[in-house]
Amino acid sequence: MSDVMTESKVFELCVKMQRLGYAVVIFTPEELRGANPDHVQDRLVELGWDVIDTLATEPREGEG
Repeated sequence: MSDVMTESKVFELCVKMQRLGYAVVIFTPEELRGANPDHVQDRLVELGWDVIDTLATEPREGEG
């Protein structure tokens, strides 16, 4: 059995995670166009918290 992560395996994993309630965002190396994936990820996490605070329908844990 191979541990190679093909595009179809990545897609299947993302779909499974979405079905479990996770927010999943993936950019391919081509879409990144040379941008450092770690830097993009860090920035998306920062922006994601703002988006969550805006769209959340429940208080943060320990609030409210």
